[in-house]
Amino acid sequence: MTAQKKQQLRRMLQEARLHLLHKDYDFAEPLLELRYVAVSGMDRISTNGRCIYFDPNWLQKLSPYALRFILSHQLMHIRLEHLDRPAFYQGDRWHLACDIIANSRLRELGWIDDKLPGIGTIYHETFFPRTEGAHLSPTEAFHQTPFDPSCEPSARRRKYMVDSDCFWTENDDCGALGIVVLSPEDEDPEDLILPAEDHEPDIVLRRSPYRPILPPTPPTERSDPDDSPLAALSVMTAELSQSLSALRDTKDRMQQFSDCTDRSWQRACAANVPWRELLHRFLQPDLCDYSFLPPDRRRGGCFFLPSFRKVVPTLKDVLFLVDTSASMDVRVLDTVYGEICSAIGQFGGELHGLLGFFDTAVYAPIPFSSVTELSGICPRGGGGTDLSAAVDAVLTMHDRLSAAVIVTDGQDTFPPPSDIPLLWLLTDRSISPPWGLAAYL
Repeated sequence: MTAQKKQQLRRMLQEARLHLLHKDYDFAEPLLELRYVAVSGMDRISTNGRCIYFDPNWLQKLSPYALRFILSHQLMHIRLEHLDRPAFYQGDRWHLACDIIANSRLRELGWIDDKLPGIGTIYHETFFPRTEGAHLSPTEAFHQTPFDPSCEPSARRRKYMVDSDCFWTENDDCGALGIVVLSPEDEDPEDLILPAEDHEPDIVLRRSPYRPILPPTPPTERSDPDDSPLAALSVMTAELSQSLSALRDTKDRMQQFSDCTDRSWQRACAANVPWRELLHRFLQPDLCDYSFLPPDRRRGGCFFLPSFRKVVPTLKDVLFLVDTSASMDVRVLDTVYGEICSAIGQFGGELHGLLGFFDTAVYAPIPFSSVTELSGICPRGGGGTDLSAAVDAVLTMHDRLSAAVIVTDGQDTFPPPSDIPLLWLLTDRSISPPWGLAAYL
């Protein structure tokens, strides 16, 4: 980096910092204690709480307004302690959830832009259900962002992320990983002047299509008192139209995510379901009447006779269909995972089955025969609930199943009765299925 470019970047950062201090000193004061480090080739901008790292070529192209926003975004990550994320929550999905919260908090401070040049779309609401990020914790925002941008093509992934988390874990670095452009010891030049007024961004802002921000309507004088009922009806009609539009948007997004959403779960301690008792009616004898390994030598001589074996009850081709609709949060899924592992243990490894997931559609079941194989299966889904789709899938596979277990919260209309061997495992004890066996988590 040339000395001229370094000086230009330092000047840009000093002007942005001074402007933010003038706008809200209490919020921006930590910017005086941070080091600003240029790292060529990195992904935009990041922080570790001590330094703000940035790609100098990218930063140089930002407008003054966009630069002030992205610095405020980094500072909000630090203030909200997003850098100290739990070990389980890694990757772009957690980072996007934190971005949504940071952007929503910045909107409360006056940063109401939905898009900025060089930065892109600024997400401030979760995706399903749609909630303002300022009202959520990072874990709640994570659960309401039912997709992982890292699974998307690089071009689509890039549009979700305004910055990078690549330096969040570099807690000990104080600038050695790059070139320090501005440090707390550097004084602002004497000719650094704060503009008299804050200028607007040099683009036309695109307001959110889901929650439009409309300019206030100036009051008008009513010439006739009899017009008031008509005016009230007009206002009610406009509000109803806006609500219907929001519902259509939510339905469209729910359908979109129900086809492509990957979710996460981990095994929770669970052994509350007596699987051997519940599935006793589905048990099948393992027909191993005799074997030559080892042979029976009781008769002596040179004859090898088969030895007799006892009949071992086993359970094969059991289908587990797990409801992964939005109402089934990660804690419930963790418990379900633990219960299926418990079922394998209760049958002494003699349980062989398939695990599938459903919301408004059923995702292809995957076979398993051990806890190890089960741990490699990840949930899919996040839309609504359609119990009819789950039962239809069981009917389709009925000829090759010994039993089927549907795990759900029951938040849907149960389909018509069927004579298939089916166990409903429900999370809500107030719901009683009209047919089949029932048990509760």
